[in-house]
Amino acid sequence: MTELSTDIRQLVETYQVGRDPQLLETLIQRSEQVVRSVVARCTPRQLPSSLDRDDLLQEGRCAVARCADGYCADYDGPFEAYAAAAVRNAVMSALRYAGAHKRGGSASSPATERQADSIPDPSPDPRQQAEHNELLALVDAMPDPQRAIITRSYFLGETDTAISEALNIPRMTVARHRARALETLRQHYETD
Repeated sequence: MTELSTDIRQLVETYQVGRDPQLLETLIQRSEQVVRSVVARCTPRQLPSSLDRDDLLQEGRCAVARCADGYCADYDGPFEAYAAAAVRNAVMSALRYAGAHKRGGSASSPATERQADSIPDPSPDPRQQAEHNELLALVDAMPDPQRAIITRSYFLGETDTAISEALNIPRMTVARHRARALETLRQHYETD
C-alpha cells in the first residue's frame, strides 16, 4: 500500500468516527485527481447540452463523499479504487439522466450507454477489464427492454418498482425480462 493510500485510509477512518465536515472536505480535495481523471475522458461532443464538465465534476465529488460513509478497508480494498468506481458510476448516471431528459425517452438508450461506457475506469486490472468489456458487449447486444432492465437494476442499482415506473411497464414484466436476460448471460458463461 502506498503512502498516499495509507494517508487517505486513515483520513477516511478518522472521518467515519466523528463525521467531521472538514475531514470530508479534505478527503474530497485529495480525491480530486481521481474525479478529474474519470471526467476528463468525456469529450465536449459527448456531453449532452444540459450538462457541462463542472456538473460531472460535482457528481464525482458527491460520489466521493458517499464513499467516505460506506467505505470499509477490510472489504473494499484501496479507497482510491473504491472511489474511482463510484465516481465512474455517478458520471455514467448523470450522462444517462441528461440524455434521457434531452430526448424525453428511456434513460438507457444504446447511444447514451455507449457515451457513458466510453469513460474507462482509471485503474483497471487488464483481466477484469476484459471480463467487464465482454459483459458490456453482451448486455449491449440484448433486446431493448432486457438491456434497459439489466442496466438499471445491476449497474444503477434501481429497484423493480423504480424500473417499472421509468419504463412504464408492469413490475412483473420487469422481473420476467430480467430473468430472460440473466438466463442469456448464464448460458453464455456456461459455454465458455
